[in-house]
Amino acid sequence: MRTTITAVALVPLLLLGACAPQLEGTRGYGAIITDEGIKANNDRNHRDDVSQHLTRDIDAALAPNWTARVRIDELPTWISTTDANDGDWRWSRATVHITLIGAGSLAHTIEEIRQGVLDYLTPRVHSPATNLTVLVVTEAAAPPAANPAANPAANPAANPAANPAASPVTSSVAVRGSRTYTIQAGDTLADISTLFYGAPEHWRVLINANPGLNPAALAPGTVLVIPARP
Repeated sequence: MRTTITAVALVPLLLLGACAPQLEGTRGYGAIITDEGIKANNDRNHRDDVSQHLTRDIDAALAPNWTARVRIDELPTWISTTDANDGDWRWSRATVHITLIGAGSLAHTIEEIRQGVLDYLTPRVHSPATNLTVLVVTEAAAPPAANPAANPAANPAANPAANPAASPVTSSVAVRGSRTYTIQAGDTLADISTLFYGAPEHWRVLINANPGLNPAALAPGTVLVIPARP
């Protein structure tokens, strides 16, 4: 079941951690030191950094049963100050998509999460009452993969002879300690790596766990095996 909530009010109920600006397309001054190293001070890097920080903050608020995935549609614009070597990033419009994946009760309500994100982004968006939208949906987490050693007959993918027509992707669900994830429209392996491992650079782990997967053409609806954190 998916629940969608659209931003209306801007009353803060959940405080999320601060994020250092960083950041393609439009360039700001200098470079930025981030959790993943030094990056160009450009619009795309700044948007990605804000999304990743929001993801980590929501994950921390909802641990251990839920995890978050955050996407912002629009890119910000660099606003220079009177000092030629200074400025900041602002959105003329920001549409934020938050997907909560898990099971059981939430440690905070969806409304609290939405309002916390609104509170964090309000100072970063021009006329936020009309130009800032936060959409929150929930998805049930896929059940853990069965242990093929315990009952190989119950898992045809673990027994090629029993299921010769199995595709390479579904046949890899025998990875011990793994989870599964259904690809959504617009997903990249870097997005999925960030969702499950907290950083985009582990996308090769996903390719190794899903033989035959084409990272340049991820088909929505495809079920990926997500191995344990590397």
